Amino acid sequence: MQKTRPAVVISSELFSNISLRIIIPVTRWQPKFQDRPFMISIKRTDENGLDIDSAGNVLQVRSITTERFVRCLGKVSEAVVRELLAGLVISVDYQN
Repeated sequence: MQKTRPAVVISSELFSNISLRIIIPVTRWQPKFQDRPFMISIKRTDENGLDIDSAGNVLQVRSITTERFVRCLGKVSEAVVRELLAGLVISVDYQN
């Protein structure tokens, strides 16, 4: 796909010298996502710069080159980052 899509960068700053970032893709919210634990709700705020309420799809986490980044829309809250990471942990069945 050649579309520009929002994503949440979850990479550690430890790897800032590498031109890859781990991202969680973001899509517009749909009511059917309510019962899908891998779709994490991200409400639109001025801080995150999203146009509409959205969802992070932790099943599509991947690494992309920084060359693909177009612009920074904003920042998600720490609470949203925690929910995204918790959804990722649930998806891989990791127990601490």
